[in-house]
Amino acid sequence: MFIQSIPFYFINKSQWLSNISKDISFPLLVIIFNSTIIMAISTYLTHNYIENHFFISYLINWSRSAIVAIPLFFFVVQPLIHRLFNWLKSHHKFQ
Repeated sequence: MFIQSIPFYFINKSQWLSNISKDISFPLLVIIFNSTIIMAISTYLTHNYIENHFFISYLINWSRSAIVAIPLFFFVVQPLIHRLFNWLKSHHKFQ
């Protein structure tokens, strides 16, 4: 009974995910997951939060790190990695 009441777009998520390139979706997921864990640990350990407002301070710190980490990866690190591998392919014959 419950499954019949769920709209179709909630069931068929693979169609939505197939429209997003894996070159974007997987690194973005890894960056978000890693920054979530690291910011939670660093916010707690450094006591870098407003008194009795850990979650709000965590969200502020997480948004700051995401604003830096996501463009840094896609505009600096990823092109450097592609250039490095292209250079290795052109200079060394892998078998």
